Amino acid sequence: MHISGGGLRLLLKNSMLSLALKAFSTIMALAVNVILARQLGPADYGIYALALSVALLLGFPAHVGIPKLLVREVALYHARAQWNYLRGIIRRARQAVVLLSLVVCAAAGTTLLLLDIPGGEAYLLALVLVPVFALLRLSEAIARGLHRPISAQVPEMLVRSPVNLMLVGVVGVVGQLSAVGAVAAYAVATTAAAWMAGVLAKSAVRQETVVATPSFETREWAKAVVPFALLGGITLINTRIDLLMLGLLADTQEAGLYRVALQLSTLVAFALSAVSALLAPQISRLYHTGQRTELQRMLTWGARIVAAVGVPTVLGMFFFGETILTMLFGREYLGSHSALVILCAGQLVNALTGSIGLLINMTGHERVAVRTLTVTAAANIVLNMLLIPTMGGAGAAVATAVSLASFNAYLSYHAWRFMRLDATVIGAGPR
Repeated sequence: MHISGGGLRLLLKNSMLSLALKAFSTIMALAVNVILARQLGPADYGIYALALSVALLLGFPAHVGIPKLLVREVALYHARAQWNYLRGIIRRARQAVVLLSLVVCAAAGTTLLLLDIPGGEAYLLALVLVPVFALLRLSEAIARGLHRPISAQVPEMLVRSPVNLMLVGVVGVVGQLSAVGAVAAYAVATTAAAWMAGVLAKSAVRQETVVATPSFETREWAKAVVPFALLGGITLINTRIDLLMLGLLADTQEAGLYRVALQLSTLVAFALSAVSALLAPQISRLYHTGQRTELQRMLTWGARIVAAVGVPTVLGMFFFGETILTMLFGREYLGSHSALVILCAGQLVNALTGSIGLLINMTGHERVAVRTLTVTAAANIVLNMLLIPTMGGAGAAVATAVSLASFNAYLSYHAWRFMRLDATVIGAGPR
């Protein structure tokens, strides 16, 4: 394919920088998890993993898909120079997130206090993350909508992971790490990242927009956020249900082993989030202005960048998985190997299909994604219920890999049939 156009050159340049940031963040996060897994052991590490999963699940009702809507609408208002509506949607989004966070934390906190569950203190402390997650995602969305994808990634990649690593290291040296201490370190690091994201988003708004009195289309925005809310909620459930069901149907030790496999498997498609962050506002702009050839070029090269990282990673996990587990986490985590291989297979499909979910969402086809994800999420839950009691973590891995591959495959088919766009590495769309 012939590469041309300033937009594509900018994408490739930003992709390299974004991949470098993502690689740094991934190494930092992996180092944190290696330390925690070794010092806590599978059981307490499982409590830590479950507490963070619960916080992530509860964090979604605190923003109900608003960040995804914000990326699209901010990009459109910016392109149309509708500064009043741009400032209006940002203000309304922040108000909604703060209110929803208070409601979610109050309800979840009351429920946890009434229940007597192992590691309850870790779960209670993790509630601090609910508003922090929501505000972090909001600030990132504003920066992306204003075509500042690198600024959107800096807080999470250059602040959270290094701060978390530093805190975990200090606690590990000074005293004995516990699940509660690990959650506390993560909460402090994420709060620092959210603060930095807020500063960068405010700076972007000041530099990229004209001062204007905010105007509001609250009813229209509320209607528009529904598909994003449904899609985001089901996506989050679909990606976290395996770990949560392991905690319910097995035990925290099995959850800890599975968390290790899950962390390593995400390395296969780690470049996908970096590339997607760059593509999000561009897809909306190019599609709605009829620049299909340029859009296809961006989709194809984005997918090939992801595949160039993902395929070698899968091969490494397939052939050297046991060695990697032993060297990084210790022999007590060798029980993660079967789940790791299965999850890597599912992530390979995810990598090869590129930014297909983003393409569907940014082009007005989000209802198709909602329906598809609902079916695959339901299948995921059923498979987890059937397979976990007999196969443990490997069963959860099968359920997750099958649902992930099915979701991406169908959306790729839909994009080709109805838009004649191909987000996969093949790149068979308009040239």
